[in-house]
Amino acid sequence: MRMLQITAISGAFILLVLAAPRVSSGATVNVGAASWFAWWTPSFRDAVTGANRVEASSIQGPIQFTMNPSFLLGPALSVSFANRWTLSTVFLYGDWYAVHSRSIRRSSSFSVSFADMNIRKWDLDALVNCALLDYLKVFVGIKWQGYRYRIGNTNINSGISGNRMKLLNNGVGPGLGVALTLTLGGDLYLLLNASALYLYTTLDYGSPDYHREAYSAFGCNSTLSVAWHLASAGTTVSLGFRYQYLDYRLWAGHSSDFQLGNSDLKPAVVRDILTEDHFYGILISAVYSFSL
Repeated sequence: MRMLQITAISGAFILLVLAAPRVSSGATVNVGAASWFAWWTPSFRDAVTGANRVEASSIQGPIQFTMNPSFLLGPALSVSFANRWTLSTVFLYGDWYAVHSRSIRRSSSFSVSFADMNIRKWDLDALVNCALLDYLKVFVGIKWQGYRYRIGNTNINSGISGNRMKLLNNGVGPGLGVALTLTLGGDLYLLLNASALYLYTTLDYGSPDYHREAYSAFGCNSTLSVAWHLASAGTTVSLGFRYQYLDYRLWAGHSSDFQLGNSDLKPAVVRDILTEDHFYGILISAVYSFSL
């Protein structure tokens, strides 16, 4: 997994470095950092809480699921040349923590389950931008995002039992979008980006038993921000809002036979582990620009 991360990031940066000697002397390099303080309504929420898997002979009690917002941080790099072309890449990385509990009452027993989840997320966007007008760009690119889950489960029935699970979620695919830049006055700009994307996604259960599911994810990504160009410092800072949505569809021939956080419950109704994913929050960036 670590090697895959290094290869993907290195490949995106090498693409930019190799492009630099071939562009004109008027090329501009932008180097900086980005931070996304994001709230996450995860695609696996129903599977974790068991909301999509209730036995016909059971009565489900209160379900609690808590996931606080967290920071994604990482570098941003781009090269602009020939007055209209830009190669860019942004890599973000962060951790989430979630807990949940639920109860099930059967005719002859009562059970309560708890789970804590440590989740690591990475997100890489590598784009080729083309300016059609001074204020309008179109872009195509590749997105790679992934998650590593470490889950601890505790079940209380006639006794106390538990297990730990490891999962790995990787998705990669193309994206296509548009970007608008509107002058608000002076060195202040309004930026709007919107894109559609597709990801081929795999979900690997590393323990206690290996299992793989494959999904197609269709979605969109949008950002609305205000940027301030500090000409004397050669720096541009921006503040805005970003939203990402993904709708997961299980591939034919794959089955969701596992229940995250409730592996001892045998569901009467089985739905996909991954459903809809929502990310939204405050995006901040700062980049320094210089000419080659």
